[in-house]
Amino acid sequence: MITHQSVTMYDLLMLLSRALDLVGGDLSVHGLQVAYGAWRVGEALGVDGQAQRGLALAGLVHDVGMSSSRVRSQVTASIEVDPLLATEHAVEGQKRLSTVSYAKNLADAVYFHHHRFSDPNPDGIQRDDIPLAGRILHLVDRITISIPDDYILTHRDRILYRLGLFSDSHFDPKLVELVGDLEPAFWLDLTSGYLEEILRSFLAAETISLSAEDIVTTCRLLANIIDDKSPFTHNHSVAVANVARELAARVGFSEQEQWEIEMAGLVHDLGKLAIPDEILEKPGPLTSGERQIMCQHPYHTYRILSQVPAMARIARWGALHHERLDGSGYPFGLGAEELDLGCRILAVADLFQALSQDRPYRPAMAADDVKSILASHVRENKISAELVALLLADYDEFLQSANNYAMSY
Repeated sequence: MITHQSVTMYDLLMLLSRALDLVGGDLSVHGLQVAYGAWRVGEALGVDGQAQRGLALAGLVHDVGMSSSRVRSQVTASIEVDPLLATEHAVEGQKRLSTVSYAKNLADAVYFHHHRFSDPNPDGIQRDDIPLAGRILHLVDRITISIPDDYILTHRDRILYRLGLFSDSHFDPKLVELVGDLEPAFWLDLTSGYLEEILRSFLAAETISLSAEDIVTTCRLLANIIDDKSPFTHNHSVAVANVARELAARVGFSEQEQWEIEMAGLVHDLGKLAIPDEILEKPGPLTSGERQIMCQHPYHTYRILSQVPAMARIARWGALHHERLDGSGYPFGLGAEELDLGCRILAVADLFQALSQDRPYRPAMAADDVKSILASHVRENKISAELVALLLADYDEFLQSANNYAMSY
């Protein structure tokens, strides 16, 4: 029987939002801004409290269809977005959210969040046939990408003028007019450091406890977002999760611990969303600076996952997969005495799968080469000798586990 601490829909959607804001690296509060803006516009329109809540939650995860930093930079470069590019990640977002039971009702708003009001859209839907939530999200999303780094009130009129240029073509003119009438505090809140606190007071008041299965679907969704970032990471997270679970079963982990290590494998590379595509896909050796950027990813994994108390052990096991027993790993430089068996399992599973998978700078390694590298890491006291011995004793079976992309749950 799998148990867990209480987890709420707000906690899991905030987790998704923080992860999505890593993409591109420079929009650290974009989801929060769109959530807040959508809520306030809905409030000004007089929609009921439940609808306002839905607007804010959809705002948190409106970019759930986007994994690529390259796409993010194109989508945020201008108020005008190529319709086909916008549609691609909106459709993907709708598809991803439809797999998550507690967020299915947000999927349609995400699908419509780049629909232009009266200009042609690929599906032909225009004007008032676009759901109100989609029209609101589109306008607020474009406001947030227009916000400068300094004093917002000195730029408010310029932003409103630019929105006015696209009123009726891109945006519902009634919404453009409404935003123009909002008080200065709206703009100050939008750019303040208090957004998470403001939203928590509104959204977390209604706590809906979720099941272990909801954690599973969230981790699967995150794994899909992570692995879609590059063709060279396709299915990596699921493969690591399967190998880690198999190792955990063989060393006597309980069913609960096996479940948690599988979830940790799914989300261990969450922080890679912050790594530029060109570094992940570089066909040659990384420069020293590029390696330093790459080394940041487990730090982000830990900081984001650890915000959800129910996932504390998942966060630790997943994020510490690049730590080494001799203290030479990263990002925390932990040593053997600080790395429990779950951390050691993830380190071995990740290294084994990475060596066995195609990468932009080399093809998948032959079995003898993988075994040799694992053995050398054991000799250097970097990874667990016991776990590597288990893996090497049934190498082909573990390789089959890595290539089985179906999950246990």
